[in-house]
Amino acid sequence: MLAENSFWALMPPKPGGGQCSWLLEANKLCQEHECESCVAALLEASQAEPMNYAIHFQMGICCSAGCRSHSQTSPVIALSHLRVALTLISSAHQPRERAQILSAMGNTWLTSSRESTQVRLQAAISCFQEGAQIYRSLGDLNAWAREEFNLGNTYCELSEETSPGKWVEAVSHYQSALQVRTRVSDPLCYAATLENLGTAYRQLSFGDKAANVRKAILCYRKALQVYTATGFPVQNASLHNNLGNAYVSLPSADPASTSKNLRRAIRHFDHALRSPTQVSLPRHYAATLFNRGSAFLRLALEEQNPQSSLRAAEICFEEAEELFTQCGQVENARRARQRVEPLRSCLHPPPSGEAEKLHSQPSE
Repeated sequence: MLAENSFWALMPPKPGGGQCSWLLEANKLCQEHECESCVAALLEASQAEPMNYAIHFQMGICCSAGCRSHSQTSPVIALSHLRVALTLISSAHQPRERAQILSAMGNTWLTSSRESTQVRLQAAISCFQEGAQIYRSLGDLNAWAREEFNLGNTYCELSEETSPGKWVEAVSHYQSALQVRTRVSDPLCYAATLENLGTAYRQLSFGDKAANVRKAILCYRKALQVYTATGFPVQNASLHNNLGNAYVSLPSADPASTSKNLRRAIRHFDHALRSPTQVSLPRHYAATLFNRGSAFLRLALEEQNPQSSLRAAEICFEEAEELFTQCGQVENARRARQRVEPLRSCLHPPPSGEAEKLHSQPSE
């Protein structure tokens, strides 16, 4: 889950003085995608005007690849400049600027690799939390909703072992964001938040499991009203994959309901696989194939004559293994292969003569 950026464009320079010329030049280089030259210009500017918070802020934005990745991308350098920018502004008189810097710091912490994952995520959460409080106090509800969305995403990434309540927190923050993000006012952000809320509901271990999964299904269906197959094929495929996973995990009271839910899941996986994602996103296509195979495997357990479902599962896992291998997803390819091998033994046993011959050979 990706965080949403708050202020990745260069800040408009104030008229008069050196700040204007420095930032105008940096802005020009940025617009021309001359990122390395932009970083060099901002570095020179920060040395010439070390007390100018705007220059340090822009240096932080550029070094964190706020606009695009480049050879000078360095989250460590970005964080150092953002910290300086934060110390140079007045919290009382420049709250919006402080919130913008905090949001940029939160996003940068998420891309840093120097500290442990838990440390980085907790640092990002602190930044997003303070930024959200400032935006709410300023009455900037759209910015507040964005920070709430980022908080939900970041909580989702925490370790469940050290943060057992992370899904509850994520649900709470996504629900807060949806107070502002509506289908009318901001349909794309509304749909993105609903999809993530659905996933958080599906992962909840507290309360009624079936009720939580049904809430997830409702979220995904609402998001589908925005992410249509024609307008947003990638997002539409992702939602159908999530719906398939939700129906697979939906607790059932009886075998008939279990089979019904599994067939629903397979239909959603089929819908996702009809999207043109195999070329553009082969890893996602492979994941959906793997999920479809798992659903068929579960369905086979509910059937008196499971051969058809087992064969369908075998085909899915074989194709998934091939695609995962092509994508360099070694561990996922291994998982798919582990599912395929026993199915092959079950569905394609060696001829009786061959089997006897194998059993008669001495072991080494």
